Amino acid sequence: MNFKLASLIAATLMLGGCASTTKAPPVLQQSNQPAHVWNDSESLALNITKAALDIPDDIRDTDKPANESMFRTAAWKNTTDATALLANGLGGLIGSNLMNSIDSDTWQPTYIWLEPANDSPIRSYSETMAIFADKFESMVAPLNKINFVNYRTALKRPNSWGDSFLYVSGEWCESNEQKLSQPFDLGSRTHFDAFRGEFTMSGIGCAINLSVNPVRQLVMDGQIHNVYSVTAGTFLKYLPAASTHFDGYFTHPARARELGGGYYGFDYPFVIHDGKMHYFTHPK
Repeated sequence: MNFKLASLIAATLMLGGCASTTKAPPVLQQSNQPAHVWNDSESLALNITKAALDIPDDIRDTDKPANESMFRTAAWKNTTDATALLANGLGGLIGSNLMNSIDSDTWQPTYIWLEPANDSPIRSYSETMAIFADKFESMVAPLNKINFVNYRTALKRPNSWGDSFLYVSGEWCESNEQKLSQPFDLGSRTHFDAFRGEFTMSGIGCAINLSVNPVRQLVMDGQIHNVYSVTAGTFLKYLPAASTHFDGYFTHPARARELGGGYYGFDYPFVIHDGKMHYFTHPK
């Protein structure tokens, strides 16, 4: 009897082990975190980042430096703007985590958009990726240094980093030096999407590793919104400049860690929305 029981347990463990390594499409999760309620005493940047992501508890707004607004149009274009902003006092007034937000598990450059909840189920993973790919393609369309090529979702252990990828081409791709997003011959690999099947690409391109985050909720103006967000792990050097026209929000920490590479950022966090860079400053 003991031998039979031991054999049954062993067989069960073997079957369980096989099941745990089975490759499958990722499934979009709904977060069990309570809905974030928009706080009018906090900045747009802080509200939207809290609504989408887990960020350190001491991330907070700071006082607005003299002669600075709560946002700046296309400030990312000029690195001297960042230096001037820090010199005017923003850097000295912000908590340490705000200046050194490089925990890749909690806050990396992230695209966010809102949809009315309407008591309906959240979108599927494949729908969410298709919507994000369309938004990204529209975002880079006005630019001449980056082109959208395609996207794919891999069959992997569900919900791991790099389940999905965007493929881009152009000058920014060809000059990208980071290992995981270096340019390569797109036609040299077989491309298979977990939801759309096999497809082909050609030319030289770069891959942007993505993580589709659990869907959260935001209560704003008395309405409940589903908060969809997609985090980027590579190609970070160029994303702020590319994201001015994103239909939604793009949140970026003070410094972001490239997967397999270095750090990028302006030494202060920001959110890009409607073509403006919004700061983590008290709304006054």
